[in-house]
Amino acid sequence: MPQTPKPGASLRKSNKTADIPWLARLTHPLVFFGAALAVYEGTIGTALLIGKHSDSTIIWLCVLMAVVIIAAMGTVALLVFKKPEHLMLTPQDTIGEELRITSRVRKATKLLVAMEAPKTPSELLELMDDLEAVLLGGAE
Repeated sequence: MPQTPKPGASLRKSNKTADIPWLARLTHPLVFFGAALAVYEGTIGTALLIGKHSDSTIIWLCVLMAVVIIAAMGTVALLVFKKPEHLMLTPQDTIGEELRITSRVRKATKLLVAMEAPKTPSELLELMDDLEAVLLGGAE
């Protein structure tokens, strides 16, 4: 019986950014930073537009907005210089790989618990080779 494709499956295969769920996009450092900055600036901008403020309060709010924007530009410039890979909107989800690593560690632990203690150096080397194969994913 042929399986029917899920809605949007072809879009996900053809478009790499569609593979990234919206939550992963939001938790990406640069996107989260931009969203937080937009909320902050929007809040102060709304306070400026809606509220009745004295001239000194308006000046202070504008200065604060300018300081935050300049600090944000400096932070992004520093990120570009120091860690440009953090600016790429690539999948940050590594849970699957972490689960595979954890599974291999559990298999290696079970192997250690199940086996008798090696009595000779050659048995120890054989045990170490078995453990290495399990940890590297060779022995499934």
